[in-house]
Amino acid sequence: DEAHRLFKRKNLGQAFKNFDTTCKELGFDSKTATQLDWIIKQGKYNVLFYDEDQSIRSTDIEYSQFQTTLKDSGKKLENKQLNTQMRCAGGDSFIKYIKNTIHCTQNTFEDIANYDFRIFDDANSMIEHIRDLDREMGLCRTVAGYAWEWKTKPKDKKAPKNDMDAYNAIVASGDYDISIQGHHYIWNLTTADWISRMDSPYTIGCIHTTQGFDLNYVGVIFGREIDYDKENNCLKVDLSCFYDSAVKNGCKEEEVKRYIINTYTTIMARGIKGCYVYAYNPNLQEYLKKYIREY
Repeated sequence: DEAHRLFKRKNLGQAFKNFDTTCKELGFDSKTATQLDWIIKQGKYNVLFYDEDQSIRSTDIEYSQFQTTLKDSGKKLENKQLNTQMRCAGGDSFIKYIKNTIHCTQNTFEDIANYDFRIFDDANSMIEHIRDLDREMGLCRTVAGYAWEWKTKPKDKKAPKNDMDAYNAIVASGDYDISIQGHHYIWNLTTADWISRMDSPYTIGCIHTTQGFDLNYVGVIFGREIDYDKENNCLKVDLSCFYDSAVKNGCKEEEVKRYIINTYTTIMARGIKGCYVYAYNPNLQEYLKKYIREY
């Protein structure tokens, strides 16, 4: 599953050594091989699900390379198209609607049936609503674009215990990562299993803590790095306000913009029952209000 997240040799950080070692053991040139090559060589039968719109960083194997690798593998190929999804109660109409809205090709407002899709003017009100829903039904979380530094990241790189102690200690110290409308918030204290942690309803997650998970409700904060260009009717990015080095290092601005847009369409689709939205930049907030019902 999620074959779009298979690695190529780019922006791997500490994983470069392991990637090179594995390529050598399997007889591949690490400069040209990808994890897809590993899978094809090691598996007799391969079933791969690839969604180009969910590729969210420069380490991901690109679709053109994905297709070429399969074609050159010498294996018999059978292509299938998944035409529907059963996670989100808004159905395919919701997925298509948010993609059209973010790509600025949607021309009219649509009310999505069987789905709670709303936009908030007050970020903290949205976050509190998500917390209330979590207390009611569980699995409701707030996530944001990577538009603020992770200043509270544990210095020893070890995940804090699964209790409220680490979160309460950060709050008591006055430290925080995100500031919006006079309110302060803390990024996820760990990337692994963030959704199941006791402190996750009180922290803000990111794409790396939510991709592949299902939530009942998701609250999405469009961060400082993304805005709406009225003159050209398109979304634009400010890389000075974007802190995901694994995405932007060595990439052109248009590449990073594509990854950022894919990130937002992906996290907006995490909610089974509903999605709440708030945009930090006023122009984007105004634009989104044309297509999302106000709370």
